[in-house]
Amino acid sequence: MSAGPVLDAESLRRWLVGPEVVDVDGAVWSWRGEPAGYRYAEAGGLWLSWITMVDPQHARAPAVARWLERALVEGGVGRDGVGYTFDLGVVLTGLLRWRQATGAGLGYAVRRGAAELVAAITERRAVTGAAHARWSTRFGPHQRKLAIALDRIDEAALLDTTAARAALCLATGDEPLELVGQGAEPIYLHAAAYALEGSWSLGATETVARGASWLAEIQRDDGGLSAWWHPRQGAHGPARADATAQAVRLWCGADPQRHAAAIDRGLGFLAGLHDPRGGVRYDDVTPHRNVWCALFSWQALQFASGNARAETLL
Repeated sequence: MSAGPVLDAESLRRWLVGPEVVDVDGAVWSWRGEPAGYRYAEAGGLWLSWITMVDPQHARAPAVARWLERALVEGGVGRDGVGYTFDLGVVLTGLLRWRQATGAGLGYAVRRGAAELVAAITERRAVTGAAHARWSTRFGPHQRKLAIALDRIDEAALLDTTAARAALCLATGDEPLELVGQGAEPIYLHAAAYALEGSWSLGATETVARGASWLAEIQRDDGGLSAWWHPRQGAHGPARADATAQAVRLWCGADPQRHAAAIDRGLGFLAGLHDPRGGVRYDDVTPHRNVWCALFSWQALQFASGNARAETLL
């Protein structure tokens, strides 16, 4: 990597297990800084998947698991009174990974959550409750990443996921731009990367290869991935840490040699967003330090070191 800021995995780890990220009761925050963050179950699910890879016996892990299980039972997997199928899948993935690694039993909350997830995917239901129309409230291509949760459910032999898998595969076509969506609305690259990650988990390697090449074509000179892309406008908006770290992971999985320069530039961009107080800033204009961006950046480093595997995707 060229001289300049360095993205440090150990520094990211220290921040992610610290009190800014995890409360005493196990709640995991979305971010720290302005605008003010909130206790966020999806971030907790990602955190639990991550700690399972780093240190499944970590002292904070049981509290996070209990907090997530309470959220499953009490309907707290979402925001503003709206339950999100995608968030539910992320939470279940974390719980199933951690419980398998530690030998803990599954329990009522996980079994109930798994049944709810499989039903929601099969019914192609993105949310429960009234929600404003946006990418995250539609059953769109980004839902393909829920295949990771279905893999964990299969491993635990909890439910038959055949119909749910069919719903994910039929959500879109297999060409990259079909996969991420086209039309009047710009494509949100964070969601596009989720779709490609789901395709990777589903074994659609040619789709992932084409999608990774497309992301490399629209990468900014500074290594970042912009928030949005549209056929007429091209890539636009601030460069986001989450989409950039996701792109690095996809480049590492698709063809690390072909995309070596893109990987190097992407890690360099993320290093520039690595805040000395801990964490990774959301983008190049927003000051808050974002938990999922830090988690994705940590894993981008791991994948770049030769450990790129779909089954470990956060």
